[in-house]
Amino acid sequence: MSDAAKVTAWLGAAAAVLGVLLAARTYGANRADSFTQAAVAHESRHVVTEADVERIDDSMQSNFKIIQSQLAAGHEMNLVILKQVMEK
Repeated sequence: MSDAAKVTAWLGAAAAVLGVLLAARTYGANRADSFTQAAVAHESRHVVTEADVERIDDSMQSNFKIIQSQLAAGHEMNLVILKQVMEK
């Protein structure tokens, strides 16, 4: 094999190795980006869920207060009716 063929073979092999290393690095970078995007999406869902839970909690507290006031009004009405029945 001539020296020119050997040099060409070595250069071809070196180019192939560099191509593989570059592809591996690009694949690793893409995986890291993909992982980062997945982590951000996961945390975003957590934030949305926490906000939903807080909103539901506030809504339930408001509804509970409304129910309590309705029950109190019902009790007062029952007392008024009971007083009228007892007066007769």
